[in-house]
Amino acid sequence: MADQTFRCGSKLVQAGMTQGQVLAYCGEPTSRSVVVEDVRSGNRVVGQTNVETWVYESYSATRTLKFDQSKLMSIE
Repeated sequence: MADQTFRCGSKLVQAGMTQGQVLAYCGEPTSRSVVVEDVRSGNRVVGQTNVETWVYESYSATRTLKFDQSKLMSIE
């Protein structure tokens, strides 16, 4: 189950934030990856989007953040 938020120091990171905001709060992620995914309308592919995954590893937890068009969509 995905968490809705997590803390970077005293700052709260949550879905809807931009990549710039997350970088300002948390610094550089441990790793980054990008995959191209199809955008669908029903069964039709109507385009493509880049989904970027950032991983933050710490002594207490590993958090995986997924961005679509620079907007934080989920935290796992």
